[in-house]
Amino acid sequence: LKQENLKPSRDKIQELFMETVMERAPGYSEIKDIVQAQILPTPVGVLQTLTKLNSAKAENLILFDIGGATTDVFTRINSHFQRTVSANLGMSYSALNVMKESEIETLRGLLPQSISEDELRNYIGNKTIYPTLNPNSVNEYRIEHALAKCALKLALEQHEEMHFNKEKLGFLDALKSNGKDKYEAKFHYISNEEAYYFYASDIDLIIGAGGVFAHAQNTNQCLDILITGILPLGITELAIDKHFITPHLGVLSTVEEDLSRDLLFSDCLSGLAMYIRPIFPEKLKIPVLSVEYDTKTQVLLSDDLLFIPAQKGRKLVLKAMKKCMIDGEHKERSITSDLPIILDSRFIRDRYDKRMDQLLNLYPTGDSPQVFRNPAEPEAKEYSYDVELPYNGDILKQSGDRVMPNEIVARNLYNPPRLFVVNTNSANARIPETVLQSAIRVRTGDDIHFSEELREALPDYGLRQPHYSPVRGRVEFIDFKSGLIVLSEIQKYSSKPV
Repeated sequence: LKQENLKPSRDKIQELFMETVMERAPGYSEIKDIVQAQILPTPVGVLQTLTKLNSAKAENLILFDIGGATTDVFTRINSHFQRTVSANLGMSYSALNVMKESEIETLRGLLPQSISEDELRNYIGNKTIYPTLNPNSVNEYRIEHALAKCALKLALEQHEEMHFNKEKLGFLDALKSNGKDKYEAKFHYISNEEAYYFYASDIDLIIGAGGVFAHAQNTNQCLDILITGILPLGITELAIDKHFITPHLGVLSTVEEDLSRDLLFSDCLSGLAMYIRPIFPEKLKIPVLSVEYDTKTQVLLSDDLLFIPAQKGRKLVLKAMKKCMIDGEHKERSITSDLPIILDSRFIRDRYDKRMDQLLNLYPTGDSPQVFRNPAEPEAKEYSYDVELPYNGDILKQSGDRVMPNEIVARNLYNPPRLFVVNTNSANARIPETVLQSAIRVRTGDDIHFSEELREALPDYGLRQPHYSPVRGRVEFIDFKSGLIVLSEIQKYSSKPV
């Protein structure tokens, strides 16, 4: 009773999910007969891949998978895996919920002022209605990426609340503290009855996955999404799963571990940049960091951005200035990387910043700024529409005839059509003929739908509910004295009725 062991429960939940949910998925049973390896859910496949990645590179890492309806967050910290699924935080089906949860002003703060609130709301609303559409103008991309930043921020907050206890010292406590506690928030968690903790700057690698990264116009846009959405601290490598094959490699690793690892680094992960965010007293204009590379030295001031292009094997020596730290623990660090280097000391990172836009050349200047052309806008042209009867019947129109919407053009043969005698006065109440005639909503010759109202409620005569049609049919006869209605069935079936 004193030891927590959740793995058997999790395994059983996964087993039940595969047996009761996935078994109903179209084509699943056919795939089971074809493949030999076990079929894994996407999150399990991702966890398998992260295990291999962690064994190859002993790092603390976070992977974000932004989908159309959800955002999955996977963390591996101190060799412990955690995962959350943030339902209703996605880029299409749940885009409106992201706008609601993050609030419209937050989204607008991530965009240039030239994009109006109406344009923003209309794009997100239309994206929810037409979830398969991708942006194709500069302002559409800007809105899409602002939405992704908000989804990342909200999903990370939910992940932290679910798995970690966040401790942030007050000013007086910070003065008394030494080391990282003085500079950073501390996250506590328990695994296998043992207590652990980490800091935000302990995260070595952040990976973005999903359509918003795969469809970005350039990798710098992916960088901007990760930086603004997550706000990393210290020294962090930023990367993307460029083809979103992380879950597939997890499955492959169960049968070909070496091949899976090779593909992970050659065709899956794409390093974007090394991102360096020192810790310093914000709102004070002071020197923050000295950067030595290629026989020269640059000084990063507070509220500044510095971009160093990629160069194979480039070595940098970082030295924090007075009152500053590189990552809450170190005053001096040296790193070697083939990736571009971004040094960021801006006071405000979670708003639109023209400097970042220009420094990384995020969006092509020649693109159209137009926001969302409605794909449902009607277009005047000729259309072909095939009508097929499910079994033998009569075609009622000739080639070249003009027809109107909802006009019957063919009728199935089922001689004679079934007749339904509907008693709308099932209580056998003494109702005057004039009252029944007024209450009955249909007339002889009408075509009616299934569940269409035949007679309105007559509470004064004990008929408190309307009477609805039990069939799709045509009204052949009405007896207003008794309330009887005779319907002939309109035969519109996917198979012959029995």
